[in-house]
Amino acid sequence: MSNAKTRSQYVYLEVRKATNWCEPNIVRLYGPAVVIANIRRANFNNGSVKCTSTSLGSSMELKLSGKADVPLSFMKASLLEEVSKHGFTLRKKEKGGDSLTFTREVPLSKFQLY
Repeated sequence: MSNAKTRSQYVYLEVRKATNWCEPNIVRLYGPAVVIANIRRANFNNGSVKCTSTSLGSSMELKLSGKADVPLSFMKASLLEEVSKHGFTLRKKEKGGDSLTFTREVPLSKFQLY
């Protein structure tokens, strides 16, 4: 029987730079649906950036697509700020790309609320 009082939650941020002028720059954030839905409430849509989300079970993906004139670092920084507001800290940077994993500890008694 486990005596754990907390559980880890993770979010994963992935950045894909456009390879040519007709493709958009894309930043994706994956994680628990409740967390991503709260982040989604921040209005990321404007004339140059499109925000979409997709759910699968208790997980969700938030995708920012930006035209070539929108700096990729700007979209990434916007999501990083929202992730840190929810108590996540950097766990590790993935090798071979611009991907980051964040984690936080959530009390088991409140796990369903986060």
